[in-house]
Amino acid sequence: MSNQTNLFPGTVMEPDYTKGMPLLERFKLFHETNPHVYTELERRAWALVGAGVGRIGIAMMFESMRYDYAIQTQGDPYKLNNSFRAFYARLLRDEGPELRSLIEVRFQPSQDTPDQTPEWWSE
Repeated sequence: MSNQTNLFPGTVMEPDYTKGMPLLERFKLFHETNPHVYTELERRAWALVGAGVGRIGIAMMFESMRYDYAIQTQGDPYKLNNSFRAFYARLLRDEGPELRSLIEVRFQPSQDTPDQTPEWWSE
């Protein structure tokens, strides 16, 4: 495996969350602490687009990142909180219409309008 490209420039750091911190605020702190996670998700999404994949699932990308990291680090856990998948999916969809049409998300009345992802990140 010595010739394998290192896909993970940093380890995933668990931020110090405040007790009772809302999920969106926890995600923002995690994302700020671990920008390389989004960079890797984005790289994988565009690779799937290039391969002609017609639908991209954030769960598949999370699991493939966990798998690849385990192989490269001889089993160290790659800690990705599944509760953050929806936020990452929405960030990826904001990359442009091509990803928006390939990444499905469930409608969340508290965050979405029927035709677009809201400005939830800037809150």
